[in-house]
Amino acid sequence: PPFQAPPAPPAPAQSAGHRQLPVILAMIAAAAVVVVIVVLLATHKSDDKSVTLAPSGTSATTATTAPNHELAQGQTIQSIVAQSGRARPGVGNAVNAISSCGDLDGAVATLQNAAQTRHSLVTQASGLDVKDIPNGEAVRQSLVRALDASATADQDYAAWGRDVVAGGFCQGSAPQDGNYTAATNSDQEATSAKQQFAGLWNPTAQQLGLPPAGPNQF
Repeated sequence: PPFQAPPAPPAPAQSAGHRQLPVILAMIAAAAVVVVIVVLLATHKSDDKSVTLAPSGTSATTATTAPNHELAQGQTIQSIVAQSGRARPGVGNAVNAISSCGDLDGAVATLQNAAQTRHSLVTQASGLDVKDIPNGEAVRQSLVRALDASATADQDYAAWGRDVVAGGFCQGSAPQDGNYTAATNSDQEATSAKQQFAGLWNPTAQQLGLPPAGPNQF
């Protein structure tokens, strides 16, 4: 028979481990790529948020904390007027008590306290910052004059009360003297200054949403 070459030996069979190794390596590489992509996306979103939110947060804070100087100055004026107004009823009652020979010592003490309060308010009003208030300097000056005249009237009424006490017996109505006359003059001066102040201040108070000041309220 003709010569036949012997058959080639069969290729060695690969083990199962060798067949799975490329698959495992491919899976590891794919997982690494996914992790990198996720990290990059998260970093990009974080950067976007920081860039987007910072300006808006800053602008919101600026808008919220931006000072309204005119309103702040107006509120200070209103506070001074309100403090003087709280002393007014006691002053009226004290003057009536002296006139009717009532509690003279109590009336004198009330008037002295009112005078001290208003002298303190004069100091505050004199140092007011009113550069953002319309007619601010005229408003400040008229308020100072009103408070100063009111404080002087309180002092003079208290002096009148002391005169009545020193006079001894008081029945019906107290006698009027020079201190009483000085007090009424100062009272009239204060009323005139309060009217001027109210005319200058009330339009601005209304614009700022603050209560108006009546000449007979403080």
